[in-house]
Amino acid sequence: MRISHLGPRAAVLTLGLLACEAPEEQTTGDTADTGTSEVDTFHPCDPGPVQHIATGLDSSSAHFGIATHDDGLLTADWVTNQAVRVDLGTDAIAKGFPLSLDQSVGAHGVAYHTDGTFWIADLDGSTVRHYDAQGLQLAHQAVGTQPVNLVPHGTQLLVPDRGEDQLHLLSQADLSVQSSWDIDALDGSQAIGFIDLTVRDDRLYLVSDEFTGVARAGLDGSDQDVLAYDGQAYTGITIVDDEVILGTGHAVVVGDLDGNVSCTWNIEPPSGDNVVYIDVVHVGTRLFAVSWMSDSDLHLAAWEVGAPGL
Repeated sequence: MRISHLGPRAAVLTLGLLACEAPEEQTTGDTADTGTSEVDTFHPCDPGPVQHIATGLDSSSAHFGIATHDDGLLTADWVTNQAVRVDLGTDAIAKGFPLSLDQSVGAHGVAYHTDGTFWIADLDGSTVRHYDAQGLQLAHQAVGTQPVNLVPHGTQLLVPDRGEDQLHLLSQADLSVQSSWDIDALDGSQAIGFIDLTVRDDRLYLVSDEFTGVARAGLDGSDQDVLAYDGQAYTGITIVDDEVILGTGHAVVVGDLDGNVSCTWNIEPPSGDNVVYIDVVHVGTRLFAVSWMSDSDLHLAAWEVGAPGL
């Protein structure tokens, strides 16, 4: 049975920024801090005007997940089981997309391999699927009951399961499940939420609208705790150096790794549209979120926020 998220549909798109402190100069989590610039070139508390980037899908669809590879963003559609790639050089839909995902029945989270192939968390099929660049299935593995998202780390895939309230660790090589552990913050009485996750310094950071704050844990499930931030449930998370950027569906919250909030900016709808955004990612000098549902066509939202160390 397909279980859909029934959270509030929030009005979204053109930003209004509430006053906040400017963050210190930062670098991405994958790049060392140069410490050479005297100018703050990364400004997540002072975003530029919103851009709306079409993904070629209409309002009857429902996006889930964002993955990036070679100057492109990939997202999936749960309703039509299609994948869409947007070329970030032109903000146009890449040639050959949207493409149908072979064998998928409920595409949710997406993640890219370094070789350009990608994985899909097929929630309705209780399966993780590996695809080539044309959407043909290369391999698949049954995983839990509701694998809702996934992120690569080292040689593994980290796959949260909202049905079993667990994190499954899979081998990227053959998709075998190497270990599983309980995510304490998830509410065992429900299995309807968004889940987004990222890894920083071999520590998992996970958000869901099943709980408020940001859950943290070692990759073996040890040392679990929850940081409150501003006490909301979040639908997206990315970490750029020491800046934690959270999506709420209708706003963006910026904070530090200790749970302190630097600023919050609200997103206003264009032409009266109702939109809910999920997942956030920083690529180049832009922050992106993907529309889950919208009164109009689905899209990516993008804001210029600079980049650390420029």
